[in-house]
Amino acid sequence: MAVVTTSIDSSTGGVRISWVAPADGSDPIDRYKIELKKGDGAWLADPLGCDGSASSIVSARSCVVPMSELSGTSIGLAFDVLVEVRIAAGNSYGLGLASPVNTLGARVRRTPDQMTPPSLLTVTEARIELSWAALVAP
Repeated sequence: MAVVTTSIDSSTGGVRISWVAPADGSDPIDRYKIELKKGDGAWLADPLGCDGSASSIVSARSCVVPMSELSGTSIGLAFDVLVEVRIAAGNSYGLGLASPVNTLGARVRRTPDQMTPPSLLTVTEARIELSWAALVAP
């Protein structure tokens, strides 16, 4: 069985799913079944960005699901929910057992709300003073 981890991808802001390949049973692993738990509790195979049959994903043993996809209607995860994943490796003999579901890792984030316009406090030749309200998580 593969061991799965999730993290926030520093380049895209999406969720990077990574795994350690299990023993291949003397036949090379040629695909993975990548499943992501949806907001309704059902499992979605090969979510956007994670086609487990793509050779680039098989060799890298990682893929990235866009954050917008996770919170969108097809997956429907709420803000701050753990992204749960399980993976099964496959070769010419078939698919192996699915990995245990990760219990730690990336959580769903969202784009910040639009902030209110700043207020102008003072203006001098050398300085402009502004004030604004910080955004807070819902």
